[in-house]
Amino acid sequence: MKQITNLFFVFIFYIIIFLCSCSSKSNDTVKNKSQETTNQKTNNENKIEKNKNAIIKYGVEIIDILPHDTTFFTQGLVIHNGKLYEGTGIEGKSKLVRFDLKNWKMEKSISLKNHYFGEGVTVFDDKIYQLTWLNQTCLVYDLKTMKQIKEFTYSGEGWGLTNNDSILFMSDGSSTIRLLNPKDFTTISNLNITRNNVPVRYINELELVDSLLYANIFMRDLIIIANINTGKVVGEIDISALRPLVSDYKHSEVSNGIAYCKESKLFYLTGKFWNKMFVVRFVEK
Repeated sequence: MKQITNLFFVFIFYIIIFLCSCSSKSNDTVKNKSQETTNQKTNNENKIEKNKNAIIKYGVEIIDILPHDTTFFTQGLVIHNGKLYEGTGIEGKSKLVRFDLKNWKMEKSISLKNHYFGEGVTVFDDKIYQLTWLNQTCLVYDLKTMKQIKEFTYSGEGWGLTNNDSILFMSDGSSTIRLLNPKDFTTISNLNITRNNVPVRYINELELVDSLLYANIFMRDLIIIANINTGKVVGEIDISALRPLVSDYKHSEVSNGIAYCKESKLFYLTGKFWNKMFVVRFVEK
C-alpha cells in the first residue's frame, strides 16, 4: 500500500512539472507576441514620422518658351500686375528691365552705374528694390517711372530678394535668409534654411509664394522649396530638363531666376546668358 501511495505522489509531481512548463511556454509566447506588436508599432511610427518629414520631389512641365536676351546675366526676376521685371549683373552691364507679359515686349530698360553689379529684385509698395552684389547697396525705384528714388546700405553680399507684402527676404549666398524692414532695410531677424537639419548653402535667387520660399541653388539646376515658418526644406525641383534646351547657346551659364505669376499660377524660369525663358508648372514625381 505504501508503494502505491509513493507512486501516486510521483505521478502528481510530474503532472505539476508538466503544467508549469506549459504555463511558462504560454507566458513566453505572450511576451514574444507583445514585443512583436511593440516593434511593429515603433516601425510604423517611424515610417509615419519619416513620411511627415519627407522632401517632395518635383520636375518641370514646360507650358511655353519665350526668347531671352543672351546679354542678360540674370540675377533676379519678379512678376507684378502683368509685368515682368528682370535684374541683371556684371559691372558696366547691369540693368533693370521691364517686359509686358501679354506680348512679351520690352517696355523699359535702365542701366545701373558702371561700378554696380546688379542682383536680386522685388516689387513692394509701388517700388522696385534691386540689390547689388558687393556694393552693399540696395537701389529703390519708382514702380511706374523706374526712376531711382532712394537707396539703402547693408553689410555683406546681396544675392536674392523677395517679400511677403510686409517684409523683405534677402539671401547672401549662405544658408541664412535675412528678414528686413522695407522702410530702412534694417534686419528684423534671420531664417536658417535646412535640409534634414543640415544647412543649405549657396541660396541664390528667391521667390515667395504664400508661406513657401522658392530658391535657386548656385551652380546647380535645382530649386528648393522651404517653409518660412520652420526654415525646413519641404520640396526640391529638378530643372535639369531645361539645360539641353539652352545648350545650343554655348555661353549659357548657371540657371538663375524664378518669377511666379498669380494670374496663371505658372512659374517663369531662366538663367545667366540663357537664350530662352521657360513658362512652367512644377509636377510631383
